[in-house]
Amino acid sequence: MRDVGAEARAATWEPRRLLRASPVAVPALLVFGLVLVATRLGIGLGGDSGTYISAGTNLAHGHGLRDFSGAPLTTWPPGLPAVVAFGELLGVSGMGFVRYVNAIAFAATLILAIVLLRRHVRAPALVVVGAVFVGAGDALVGRAEEVMSEAPFIPLTLLCIVLLEDLIESARPRLALFAAAVVSVWLAFAFRYFGAILIPVGAVALLGARRWHRRSRALWALAFAAAAAAAPLAWAVRNSVVAGAAFGGSRGPSGLTVSSFVAKTTLVVGQWLAPWSPSANFQRAVAVVVFALAVAIVYLRRPVTSAVGRAGAVSLVPIGAFAAFYALAFTVVQLRTGIEWPDDRILSPIYVPLTVLTLASVDGLLARWRNAILRTVVAAALATVVVTQLVELASHAHRDAIVGLPSRAVATGVPVIANSPTLAARVRRLPPSALVYSNNPQEVWGAANRPFVLIPPVRGRTSTGDELRAFAAAAACHETYFVWVRNEIDRYAPPSELAHVTRLRPMLSVADATRPSGVLYRVRARAPCQGPG
Repeated sequence: MRDVGAEARAATWEPRRLLRASPVAVPALLVFGLVLVATRLGIGLGGDSGTYISAGTNLAHGHGLRDFSGAPLTTWPPGLPAVVAFGELLGVSGMGFVRYVNAIAFAATLILAIVLLRRHVRAPALVVVGAVFVGAGDALVGRAEEVMSEAPFIPLTLLCIVLLEDLIESARPRLALFAAAVVSVWLAFAFRYFGAILIPVGAVALLGARRWHRRSRALWALAFAAAAAAAPLAWAVRNSVVAGAAFGGSRGPSGLTVSSFVAKTTLVVGQWLAPWSPSANFQRAVAVVVFALAVAIVYLRRPVTSAVGRAGAVSLVPIGAFAAFYALAFTVVQLRTGIEWPDDRILSPIYVPLTVLTLASVDGLLARWRNAILRTVVAAALATVVVTQLVELASHAHRDAIVGLPSRAVATGVPVIANSPTLAARVRRLPPSALVYSNNPQEVWGAANRPFVLIPPVRGRTSTGDELRAFAAAAACHETYFVWVRNEIDRYAPPSELAHVTRLRPMLSVADATRPSGVLYRVRARAPCQGPG
């Protein structure tokens, strides 16, 4: 017998499902299109982009996983070069392929952020505020517009957090969720070594699985730590074999004091929330309030309805542990080694967790103190944040789409070195067998169309003397050139230092305004070749 009711339900099921999905799907499609529009004149490049692009290009063309200098890729993880190589193998520009991958990654970031907001924030208005803050945040939009590893790394960390939440909220351990969480750790590590912090995050989360037997929690936490660490350990062994160091060798000492670190970090976070303010101290104060709210979630926790269908509080352990471990690792790295100073790129992976924790605290605060004045102040502050974020987003996207994105490294095929096509053309005519060094090897590699451009000795290191002697020995046994490009901060030995062990003869010099911007030197040794190079 015909079931008219069932047919009616089937006919209306799809539209209803689409309506339920639209609050997530529509914003995701919008940010996907936003990235493509903003990068229509070309994707942006950061300080490490040349390394990623050159390693991917060399991998696709059979030169192995090596950067522009010919050195094995160890200091940087292999994920983004693999993406570039895959694009090249598909017959697409590696950078063009990354542009679409970044757009997809940003859309995934927004979707996962909305999932987390709906799990941990009950007030719909606050969920909307959080979604706008993520989708319009300059820190995340900027990451999606450049060839850097943060764009795919961020959604992978959020995916791991979501999977861990689902796993520990289940009535018993579920192997499929466990395996998916482990794989997400591997993938996150493949894009940024900081992904290793997901190993203790997962272990801590499983120890906090309230519905599991206590002994079972400990066993599954140990299993997760062992399984998730397998890929990072394998990569560390590979690096040690090919380069003698697990993750790229030692770093120089940090130039940051504790006070300067705190000042720079709070300024970055304050600029996320109050980009319109001309006062750095006001922005730092805003950051302090956000940090305080994120920590206060422990006391202001408000029960919400779980996204998996059960009433009760979804555990904050995974997202809270990630925020805590990332902040701890970030602090230790910044204060102990001179990698990079705090900026919105380095801090961007904590952007979504900090947003979720802060809004969850605001949600709990409003639930505890039902005060009309407090609600008015909070509403006004959040409205200001939303409006300024949208204005900044419109300005950012318009500028990038019309003017183009600034580049601190030059992409493959751009025939310019030191703003000079003449210098680039002269470098391209150098013999293929010659050794070419440069203090800006990414730019020279991109413009000169050579497989490798070598790195000169690094100034200020204890091994610089040995590196200078190796440079001189190479110049004695090979036809050698040095391309000097003026940089604001130059970590490599300048011509004046190289001249202590070799003879440098300028072949071509270009200048902008009143200062030289680039010089091509012929390098000759002071002593004959002592053996095969």
